[in-house]
Amino acid sequence: MKKDADSLRSQIVIHYLQRRTGMGTGKLSLEIFGDTKEHRKKVQLWKSGTRMHATNRNAILNRFPESDILLNSAIYELLEPKLLTHEKIDELLAGYRRHKGSIPLEYWCIPDMSWQGLAQKDKSEPIFPILGRFNSKALSECGAADGFIIILGLLHEINADITQANDDKRHYTARLTPHLIEAARAFPVFARHPDVKPYWEKLYTLFKKLWYYFNPSFDALILDDQLMSEYVNMNAEYYLARGALGRVPGSYRLKLFRAPVLQATEWDHATS
Repeated sequence: MKKDADSLRSQIVIHYLQRRTGMGTGKLSLEIFGDTKEHRKKVQLWKSGTRMHATNRNAILNRFPESDILLNSAIYELLEPKLLTHEKIDELLAGYRRHKGSIPLEYWCIPDMSWQGLAQKDKSEPIFPILGRFNSKALSECGAADGFIIILGLLHEINADITQANDDKRHYTARLTPHLIEAARAFPVFARHPDVKPYWEKLYTLFKKLWYYFNPSFDALILDDQLMSEYVNMNAEYYLARGALGRVPGSYRLKLFRAPVLQATEWDHATS
C-alpha cells in the first residue's frame, strides 16, 4: 500500500511540473538535474510510477519549491489503511488547522498555497474557513481538493479514538458512517484536480481499500463505482454546495449529485 501511494506521488508531481513548465521529460530532467547522464531517464521513470527517493525529491524542491505541496502532502500517508496515533494525525493536518486568535468556531482553513491553490492559481474563488473540527459535510462541500485530505484525517482520528476505547460495533458505525459518506462525496473533488485526474483510478483503488478498512458495516454500505466514475469523468462542474446539490456550469442553477454510495436496499437494483 505504501509503495502504491509513493508511485502515485511520483506521477502526480511530474504531471504538475510538466503542466506548469510545458516541458517534456528530457527537458524537465535537465532543468532539475543538469546535464548528467545518470539522471537523464529518472523523470520518465517517475512518470511511469517509479518511486522517488528523498534525495531526488530534494532536487525537485530546490528547483520548484512550490512542489512541496504535492511532494510532502499528508494524502499519501492518510491513504494507508493502518492505525495512526493522534500525534501523527495532528502533525499531518497541522497546515490546515486555523491559527489561534481566529474567529471562534473556525477550525479548518484551506491556505492559499495548497492543492487547490495549485489547481486554480488563475482563479479568484475564495475558500471559506470550516466551522467545527468534525464538520466533514462542510469539508466535502467547500470546493477544495484539500477538503478530502482533511476528511481522511478525521476518519483516522475517529478510528484511533474507537480503537483506544474498544467501543462496540454500534458506536463504531454511528461515528464513522457519516464521515465515510462525506469522504465518498469529496473524492471526485480531489480526483478531478488537474494533476490527479490522469491517475484517478489508481487513487480510487487506494481510497477503496482505506474506505473498506474503516467501514464497520459491509452489509449496509458500499461505494458506488459506476457513479463515482461518472462524477470524476463527467464534462460538467462538480462543486458541491447546499447539501447534495452541485452547480451547473455556466449558470447559477443547481443539480442533485447523489452521494456515490449504495445502501443495502439499493444493491440489487444497481447490480442487476
